[in-house]
Amino acid sequence: MRELDQATRDRVGEIVFRFFFGCLYRHGQFSGDPHPGNFLLRGDGGVAFLDFGLFKRMPAAAVELELECQRAGIAGDGERLRDLLAGAGFLREPERFKPESLIEQFHGSTWWYTTDEEIELTPEIATQVAIDISDPRSSYFAQMRHETLPPDHLFGRRMELLTLAVLSQLRARNNWHVIAREWIYGDPPRTELGEAEARFYARRGCRARVGV
Repeated sequence: MRELDQATRDRVGEIVFRFFFGCLYRHGQFSGDPHPGNFLLRGDGGVAFLDFGLFKRMPAAAVELELECQRAGIAGDGERLRDLLAGAGFLREPERFKPESLIEQFHGSTWWYTTDEEIELTPEIATQVAIDISDPRSSYFAQMRHETLPPDHLFGRRMELLTLAVLSQLRARNNWHVIAREWIYGDPPRTELGEAEARFYARRGCRARVGV
């Protein structure tokens, strides 16, 4: 896939992003292993996803918490973000955390899909995000030492990072935020694939987003 033209790689990247992120935030269930060996490009341009051995279901409340945190982070509302994280047990000693520092940490790991612009993902971007969210070299490490990750959310972060790694290997280009707004805010789709996906859900009477 890495040898294909840019337009094809962009299309595959959008399918991968919609599949892994969309399954979590629309349905509360997802594959936790976005490994390149687990999907195949079909002759008709579709993508077949394989190997659901690492599969996770998340309670609707946990999914909605993540979406609420994303909305607060995108809005730059650090007070709201701190309250949400503290209430869910993510923060030990919440008074230690400055709202602006939490917003900076949020953007360090999510900027690629919470920034409203076209972004070409690269391996260097994936490496930096991985450092920012999990490595002692991270500028947020002192803060992360006083945070915890409840089990329901652990696989979600793994899925998110590995999806970014795959998209970066493809050097896929898109406005990832415009796509993500479909499940973060319930916005109508603005891409051809998004419109096709919406028609698919409409024909089958599926819920567009958890909690709706």
